[in-house]
Amino acid sequence: MWRQNKVKVIVTSLVTLVPCLIGLALWNRLPELVPTHFNFQGVADDWSSKPFAVFALPGFFFVCQLICVFAMLHDPKGENIGEKLISILLWVLPVTSMVVGVCMYMYALNIRINIGFVSITLIGILQIVLGNLMPKLRHNYTVGIKTAWTLSDPENWYHTHRVAGWSLVAAGVLTLATALLMSPWLMLILTVAGIAVPIVYSFIYYRQHKSQG
Repeated sequence: MWRQNKVKVIVTSLVTLVPCLIGLALWNRLPELVPTHFNFQGVADDWSSKPFAVFALPGFFFVCQLICVFAMLHDPKGENIGEKLISILLWVLPVTSMVVGVCMYMYALNIRINIGFVSITLIGILQIVLGNLMPKLRHNYTVGIKTAWTLSDPENWYHTHRVAGWSLVAAGVLTLATALLMSPWLMLILTVAGIAVPIVYSFIYYRQHKSQG
C-alpha cells in the first residue's frame, strides 16, 4: 500500500507543517504570547509562547499524521479500507492543522473570526463525509466501528457500518444546522450519538444472531 499512497502520504504530511511557514512569515507581527486555545464562543482562554505556537502545534499534528499513516498502511487488511477513504483520511489532520493555525494567527493579529462556528462546522462536515463512506468500508482493523462483534463477524460489520452511515450523516447535518448556537454540549451529544448508535446496533445484532444460532 505504501507504493500506491507514497505521494499522498508525503504531501499530506508536509501540509500539516504549513502553519510553521505561515508563522515564520508573520513572526515579526505576532505577539510574544499567541492564543492557542479557545472556548466555544470563540474567545481565547489560553496562550503559549510564540515558538511553541508556531512550531510545536503543527509538529504535534505532524506526529499524529505519521502514527495514523503507519496504522493504516500496516493494517493486515489495509486493502479493504479503499483508496478513496485512505485519501480522505490522509487529509483530515492536515486540514485541521491548517484551520487551527490560520485561526490562531488571525486572532493573534486582532482579525476576529467566529472560531467556535468554524470548529463546529468543520466537525459537522467531517461527520457527513465519513457517514457517506462508512457503508462502503470493508472489514479491517484500523478504520471504522471496531467492536468485538464487528471484528469477529463480517456480516455484523457490514450491517453496523450501514447504520453508522446514516447516524453520522444525521449527526453531521444536525451539527451544521445548530452550528450558530455554538453549544459545546449539543455538539458533544450529537457526536457521541453518531458513534454510539452503530455500536449499540452492533451489540443488538450480535445478540439476535447468537440466539438464532
